Amino acid sequence: MAAAIFSAACPHCGEVNNIWDNAEALKAQCGRCDKDMFLGRPAEVDTARFAKHVAANQIPVLAMFWLPNAGVVGSGRDINLPLYAERFEPRVRFINVNIEDNLDLARAHKVTAAPTLLFFKGGQVVRKEIGKPYRKPADHGAPPRPDPLVEWLQELTGAA
Repeated sequence: MAAAIFSAACPHCGEVNNIWDNAEALKAQCGRCDKDMFLGRPAEVDTARFAKHVAANQIPVLAMFWLPNAGVVGSGRDINLPLYAERFEPRVRFINVNIEDNLDLARAHKVTAAPTLLFFKGGQVVRKEIGKPYRKPADHGAPPRPDPLVEWLQELTGAA
């Protein structure tokens, strides 16, 4: 039986591509610009590319709204999205939205703090997280608690 096909927007040019949903998906290249469809890191997007990714991707999209001049803590720079992209692509598209450059987009999504994570499925926000997901400390002698963002992504994608 053949693998299914899903659509995803290219992180470079925004062209929507059909990709086989199999082990080769990570190697997919855009039919328009010939660049890699999955980068192992979030794509930087503007308002137009944001809309394309959210509307066109049949895979979930995790968008991080961040501020470049807020220092490390409280800007979004303290969330290592490439770590998650390496683990969850191509099941999830990761994108970064600079709030200063895309203020109207941030306002449209009621982003009031940085970082804010929005998780989209089928073009709709299904989860919103303001700030870095917090890892509760483990009780003394207990094993470390799992990364809350990994748990969140697993829950929302059904991935292990």
